[in-house]
Amino acid sequence: MARRTPRATEAPKPPTRGVRASKFKLLLDTGMQMIQQEGHIPSIAEIAVRSNVSRATAYRYFPSRSALVTAVIDTSLAPVRQFKSTSPSGRYRSRSRSRVDRPERVAPRR
Repeated sequence: MARRTPRATEAPKPPTRGVRASKFKLLLDTGMQMIQQEGHIPSIAEIAVRSNVSRATAYRYFPSRSALVTAVIDTSLAPVRQFKSTSPSGRYRSRSRSRVDRPERVAPRR
């Protein structure tokens, strides 16, 4: 029997404009809000009800719960992923930062 290798769920590609883009954003924002308020990952059907769209529409944008989670994570981490450092390496950044943040040790006066 052949073993299946698990594939990572890809986030659905967000539409760029028009009604599809606004529906995608509505569903994504509603999902993010429900995760924050209720503390668990809602089903696609729950998001559809809260967004006042049909379940078929919601499943068209997010075919599974894992696709929703991936989209939420990608949206949340987008600013971090787009950050470009001007420093040549992380090692240089950490060394220079630690020297600046650490106060000089001064021997106590007697």
